Amino acid sequence: MIKIVVVIVIHVIIIEGLGLSVCPQVVATAVLLLVILSLNDSRNNEPPAFLKPILIGTLVLVIGVAMGSNCGYAINPARDFGPRLFSYLVGYGSQVFTAGDSWWWVPIVAPVLGGLLGCFLYKILIEIHHDDPEEHSQQPAADLELPTIDSSSREQ
Repeated sequence: MIKIVVVIVIHVIIIEGLGLSVCPQVVATAVLLLVILSLNDSRNNEPPAFLKPILIGTLVLVIGVAMGSNCGYAINPARDFGPRLFSYLVGYGSQVFTAGDSWWWVPIVAPVLGGLLGCFLYKILIEIHHDDPEEHSQQPAADLELPTIDSSSREQ
């Protein structure tokens, strides 16, 4: 069963030529999620809260400029599927899903795969290297020595 799936994926990506449109969307979404997760992790050198929206907006702009010319950088599946579904319901018919050799599924599947890849890369490249918070925690209260008040020093 797995061999059949692998053969189908290889056929679709390499032979059908979709690799040139699937790979950039997977990479763009993976980069987006990797950077967003690292910006919002308090265990990293986190930027100030007012800069986060500016940095994420700039990141989306940079991804769009760098990788958007190929497929319109569909790093959000709703950005492509919503207008297609609306066009179908308004009366354009099934051609909204069959145009371009039924390419409509690529902007839905590729960002999901890219999101999973970006989160996986964040886990193995960044988060796994954070110090364990329990390792650096304070000693339990039973092990601490409590200061004592010496009555002789008080009298002086």
